[in-house]
Amino acid sequence: MFSKQNLLAGILIILLAVIVWHKVLDQTFLGEGYYYFDPQNKFVLINIYGRLVDFWQQLDVLARILFTVLPPIFHDNITVYFAFQLGIMISIYLTLFYVSLFLTKNTWLSFTLTVLFLSSYTGSFEMLATGNYQRFVQRVAHFPILLVSFVFLSKYLENKNIKHYLASFMSFSTGVVLSHFSTFLLPLFAIYPLVW
Repeated sequence: MFSKQNLLAGILIILLAVIVWHKVLDQTFLGEGYYYFDPQNKFVLINIYGRLVDFWQQLDVLARILFTVLPPIFHDNITVYFAFQLGIMISIYLTLFYVSLFLTKNTWLSFTLTVLFLSSYTGSFEMLATGNYQRFVQRVAHFPILLVSFVFLSKYLENKNIKHYLASFMSFSTGVVLSHFSTFLLPLFAIYPLVW
């Protein structure tokens, strides 16, 4: 799976993603893009009344964690936030490439699929959230976890190894805990075993 050809395809995907989406680095936050900069929207275990916040009552856990960790590091340099976003998108493209390679065993098909997705206005530009950064951290940043979960589900269906099923279940559950938007992919996980 990690042949020279596949590694070269991965490098080309990274280069193409940077060429296609490098202008997002010049954006500014639009709309509700600043939503998680409000201290009340960060992930804290102690609320303003001194009580512990119940972890399960937190929505958008990953977004809240990211905006508890990133602002002290990135400060007000918006370009770095968009560079982080582009880095996450590149990890999504690479994960998609290797997941499709795992499923199809065809480098050319997987590469073509990934290039079409990364250059797609309706696919990637919506995921990049057009400057509405809060949408990206709420709905997209956890996506590689879900793709990995799908690989484990596929491995389970191939070899019926319960460890793969548990790994799929745990990684998908992690994705749901990090972002409730992960449930949008639940039909894929329900239908794929049926058509297998």
